[in-house]
Amino acid sequence: MTDKETYKNLTSIDIDEQSMIQDERAVGYKGEFLVLSELLHNIQGNCKILMNLNIPINNTTTEIDLVMIHERGFFIFEVKHYKGTIYGKSTDKNWTQYFRTQSNVTFPNPIKQNGHHIKAIKNLFPDSPVRSVVVFSNHEVKLNVENDISGVAVCTLNNLINSINRQILSMDKYYTPEQIDDIFNQLTAFSPIREKNVTYNDTELTFYDYLQQLQKDAETRETSYEIKSRNLEEKEIHIEKASKIKTIISLLIASISVVACIAIVFSSYSSFENMYVNKVKEFEKTYQRIDEIDDEAINNAKGIIKVSDVKLNKISDLKDTVNFSCKLTNIAEKYGIALNKNSTYIVLTKDGQTLEYPIFSNSFRYNGYTHKLNPKGNYSHYYCNLVGTFTQISSADNIEYIKITNVTVTSFGNNGITNTVSEGVHIELYKNN
Repeated sequence: MTDKETYKNLTSIDIDEQSMIQDERAVGYKGEFLVLSELLHNIQGNCKILMNLNIPINNTTTEIDLVMIHERGFFIFEVKHYKGTIYGKSTDKNWTQYFRTQSNVTFPNPIKQNGHHIKAIKNLFPDSPVRSVVVFSNHEVKLNVENDISGVAVCTLNNLINSINRQILSMDKYYTPEQIDDIFNQLTAFSPIREKNVTYNDTELTFYDYLQQLQKDAETRETSYEIKSRNLEEKEIHIEKASKIKTIISLLIASISVVACIAIVFSSYSSFENMYVNKVKEFEKTYQRIDEIDDEAINNAKGIIKVSDVKLNKISDLKDTVNFSCKLTNIAEKYGIALNKNSTYIVLTKDGQTLEYPIFSNSFRYNGYTHKLNPKGNYSHYYCNLVGTFTQISSADNIEYIKITNVTVTSFGNNGITNTVSEGVHIELYKNN
């Protein structure tokens, strides 16, 4: 398996596809990929890696770029793919990114930022040794950083392995390979890996559907054995006593095997069910009206985006097709939104249909730069026009509600740095009163 395939398995992100999207998020993915490649080929000892984990902490979540579960303990990575010269101290609130030919930029101290990530891991595994690694992955970066905190490494990609190895040599072995596997399986619940499909009986299923199918198959097998059991009981009337005893013993053994098999299947199902319950709730929420959902991420979008110039027109030349258009304008001072290639329209009709349409198609390509709406007055690109074609709808009057999903809310600091506030946000576009 290539490094790119490994990265996609860990993150569900195609690094080649991201290289064609010149936005801040794609640049961050490149840095994460470079760090992963270094670790895959150079780290000694038993370890496993997970990426882009959303770990719960203080009634919210924090996203960790990369976690390495090593036989010596946890290594938590904060990856910055920045150019220029980086100045900062471990005690500073912000660090500075210096350029010769353009203005300096400040950004939050990544040591403190990673400290928040470490706290989240320590909440889950309180007795485990944890080390912090802040790595600047761009080859065009120089570090002028003062760090006097034990157990924290700040390094470039070129000296990443040496920095980690120095920490490894100072630590005792803590985890067995079996314990590493167990921790990996626990943390997978917070990783993009949980969204992968599974092939079962030559059919590709989501993991949650796969678990449900296991349960159904177990119930079918149980019914089948019950039928066979009844048939055997009827035959016992016509056989000799010895044969009857022998048959009963065989039946009991078969029943015990079935019960054991079913118990194993249901045990596996139960252990994974809690892991995916939040994913199921998120899926169901996608198809609700915003005024039916009590969700902070949805409220984040209110007061940021104004929807205007809404138009719904039936296309006379096409059967059951309606055109939709509207204008999105950012009215916030410090916050923006970004549409992405997974953003979709959700349309509810009066006759009970719930339909989903991609915002970006071959005729309306996704571009990470032009589809960011920045704060009005401080930045350009603070409005855009959305255009959609909705099929399977008989008339515009039949549309009751329209929203868009999978929108990212961002914050803009005076230093020009953009940070993600919320992902998976929904925005109401149209409501038929």
